[in-house]
Amino acid sequence: MPLRSRFRALFSPQRQWIDAAGGRLGTGGRFGPKEAVLRRADSIYWRYDFAALSAARRRAALDLAVRQSTTHVDNRFACRWQGGVAHVWTPREPVSLTDDWRLVAESSLMPEPQEDGVRLVALREGVEGQSWSAGDLAVSRWWPRVPAQADWHRFLRAAGLPVGGDVPEIRKLAPMAMPWGIDHGRLRWSESQIETAVWRSVAVVVGAVLGWQLFASMAWNAATFLQEYRLDAVRADSAPRIAAREQAESAKQRLVALHGQIAVPSDIELIAEVRRAIPSTARLQSWVREADRLRVELQDAGDDPRPIVQAFSGHPLLGSVVANPLGTGRMQLDVELDTRQMEVAP
Repeated sequence: MPLRSRFRALFSPQRQWIDAAGGRLGTGGRFGPKEAVLRRADSIYWRYDFAALSAARRRAALDLAVRQSTTHVDNRFACRWQGGVAHVWTPREPVSLTDDWRLVAESSLMPEPQEDGVRLVALREGVEGQSWSAGDLAVSRWWPRVPAQADWHRFLRAAGLPVGGDVPEIRKLAPMAMPWGIDHGRLRWSESQIETAVWRSVAVVVGAVLGWQLFASMAWNAATFLQEYRLDAVRADSAPRIAAREQAESAKQRLVALHGQIAVPSDIELIAEVRRAIPSTARLQSWVREADRLRVELQDAGDDPRPIVQAFSGHPLLGSVVANPLGTGRMQLDVELDTRQMEVAP
């Protein structure tokens, strides 16, 4: 191995799985960053499209969106950016990591496809269905085992693709050295940046030995860099607050403009109504609303549909629910919404 390659290997990431086994994913370099790999089976995938926002506001908007969507507000999350789209993986259960470890999603280590389309990728546990469009990940869904044809067709329908055909063959891919997309962190250095910083440090030492004038010049440059770094830190600290305030004011204006135009309850209100009716042990697995039709899939809801139907009995909008058990504690609810009814109170 060439000397430069050996030197670069010292700064390769040190990766370790977040699971009961806690095995390592490769050896990694002695001075490389520490990365905890979050399995797809232990995470929830979120996709946020901030293409309409400026690049300076996207990160702050994502931080607000993640805090509103997840239950573990103080927990870390893994994120990769593809243009104005943020792909976020949040742990299903809180994870305990020291500050020198950063979170990396297992899905982001899988190589990107050469062409757009759908594929079924084998992971450390289970499989993941992916739909890629224009070089970006559009839809992702995880199954503990190879999905049935009906489940695969539902995945295609959720991706907006033609439904038909058999379940594709599972592809076993080797993890990449670097995840696809752009990292969400602002001050994290890549392997090439760390290597460059080391070489520059060596150059500083050599320059100090060669002459005092050169050393003084480099010290001046270092002081300028430190001043710019502190100024950037102050800007980075105030930018999220400014962006959050601007976004809140903009959202308030849009809500005021849209007030009174909503004819039927929003998805958020319907989700709240469903959560009030279903057992506390049940979890919302999927949510699809098309015009006046609503389809909800529950997890851990039991195999008897009668309690679910009775819980919605008499509801002005959800009273026509039809519950179909899917086995293994899953329940599918189909509702024909009566848009003539009055809006459900929040």
